[in-house]
Amino acid sequence: MSRFAVAQEVFERFPDYLVIVLVAEGLDMRGAAETARAWLAESATQVQERSNTTDPKELAPIAVWRRAFRELGWSASTYQSSVEALLRLRDEGVVAHVGVAAGPVDMLIAYVETGAFEAVITHNRYTLLNRTAEPLIARAAELGVAVVNAAPYGSGILAKGPGAYPRYAYREASPALVERARQLEAICDRHGVPLAAAALQFSLRDPRISATIVGMSRPERVEETVRLATLPIPEALWEELATVPPLEEDPQTGQPARVRP
Repeated sequence: MSRFAVAQEVFERFPDYLVIVLVAEGLDMRGAAETARAWLAESATQVQERSNTTDPKELAPIAVWRRAFRELGWSASTYQSSVEALLRLRDEGVVAHVGVAAGPVDMLIAYVETGAFEAVITHNRYTLLNRTAEPLIARAAELGVAVVNAAPYGSGILAKGPGAYPRYAYREASPALVERARQLEAICDRHGVPLAAAALQFSLRDPRISATIVGMSRPERVEETVRLATLPIPEALWEELATVPPLEEDPQTGQPARVRP
């Protein structure tokens, strides 16, 4: 992997400067569903209409980057921001779309509002147990940005059940969260529906979500996931599941979610 460094002078002159690195390997979008492609294409059109420009450097967050480099005496064209470089690749037809993924909801809302991105990925924050991504999903829907919801099982507790896997977002689940998971599991059992099916379809049934990402450990999980995604679920089950309130905590820190009003 390539290495890079940021000169200390940058932080001295711009105290609020943040460094974020995103690495993606082995991506293959050739099998993407046509409906997802259509949603992303619509989002791309709306992003371009909002920005009213075909030149990425005129977008506000990129303009700030370029100004900072000029003040440091460096060429903003030589040291393009990663977003500017990606948008130019999109405009040149090298990539089809540009999106953003992260954890904190406030951060993702800020990214979405820049107008630079056509899609946003949130994970572990919109499930039967956690809805802290709701403000992000609502804002993205307002702006026409496609939402991709990842980890609908919360890393496994909603797939294997709280008895077999009492963990959420890859960390030990709190007693309150485990108790809620048990309540959800009991409701699903009464209706004869696997907890995993309800957890997956909770994401799939939301019209604001363009796609749902499910992690799989073995090839045979593909067929099982399709079965869970298409299993009939009575409306009565959704009504009863809604009586179990989600926890309003950040799944990575376990602290109350910090989302601006």
